[in-house]
Amino acid sequence: MSVEFVYACLIMARIKTGETRKTRHVANCEGTYVALHAQRLPKDRYEREMPMMIKMLREMWPELPDTFLQDAALGFDDGVVWALVEVGDTYTKTCCGKTPCNHECQSDPRHAWCPARKDLCIDGNFKFLHVTRLADIIPLRFAVRVRPMQGIFRAFLPAAAIPTDSMTGAQLHVWHHTQEVMQGKEPDAGTRCSAG
Repeated sequence: MSVEFVYACLIMARIKTGETRKTRHVANCEGTYVALHAQRLPKDRYEREMPMMIKMLREMWPELPDTFLQDAALGFDDGVVWALVEVGDTYTKTCCGKTPCNHECQSDPRHAWCPARKDLCIDGNFKFLHVTRLADIIPLRFAVRVRPMQGIFRAFLPAAAIPTDSMTGAQLHVWHHTQEVMQGKEPDAGTRCSAG
């Protein structure tokens, strides 16, 4: 799963716990691990956009430490896979049609989930209508460079990068299930997830 560098940092810091997409393709990977790939941004775009991005993040999460980008990305560059991320369930926005939601959840822009409606509560014009929960994160032992493509793509990670010896029993279970899915041993091999 390829995401912009700053969002990869937020995921690594366990601040960003969901991934929004236009399509439900990430939902096909529910119950497995996918690799977290931090997109490489051109230097001029990075320098131009990063101050605006930091300002936006500060408004949404005022408690973020000043060094969260450096801390989250410690030892990792952009353009590489940093971690395994367990894909949880996916919610699709159905409420409010084409007008902004008037429910109380809209009083805090950080929260897109409306507990009263049990639905995503966002403006109908927002293009990312599907949000997938990121259930668990396991940092790799070392970053792995892969050739990214749009959406979910298949890439191979060296076994030495996967910290299986420090995984919990639950993580190992999901990891073994992920390997089975990747090898096509699941009944519905058409929804195979990628490691990338």
